[in-house]
Amino acid sequence: MSLKLASGSYDNTVRFWDPSTNNHNPNETIKLDSAPISLQITDKKDKIIVGMYNAVKIIDISKPNTPIRSLDNAFKGNVNAVGCFGNDDKIIYTACEDGGLRIFDLKVKNVIKEHKNSRPINCAALHPNKGSIVFGDEGGAVTKWDLYKDNEHKTTL
Repeated sequence: MSLKLASGSYDNTVRFWDPSTNNHNPNETIKLDSAPISLQITDKKDKIIVGMYNAVKIIDISKPNTPIRSLDNAFKGNVNAVGCFGNDDKIIYTACEDGGLRIFDLKVKNVIKEHKNSRPINCAALHPNKGSIVFGDEGGAVTKWDLYKDNEHKTTL
């Protein structure tokens, strides 16, 4: 399947669409355990990362009904942002309501770095140089976490 667009819904599904066709029905639908909160397509466009309540699923787009990986028990609450980087998209980051900004190495399926924020994290984005992550929390603070120096710079708006 050639991925054009993916959407998540509170009916616990992720749907894949091809807007270049005039077909108003999804090409594929994946049923999940809970509602998808955040979605990210990998740079190679072969996988989709789905943040959910207490879990993250990594799904191979060519075999969507069988998750490649499932990261459970590392989160308490909604995973509000997900993303990936690394040569083979094997490093993912997650931002969660529990205040955790975590980086996982999918080769070993473990957290390799973690930043604990005092408030729930609402959003996060990887800088294009892949050396820092900027995230916002529910208190209005915007923080840049330098992944190389493992330090932060916080600004409250």
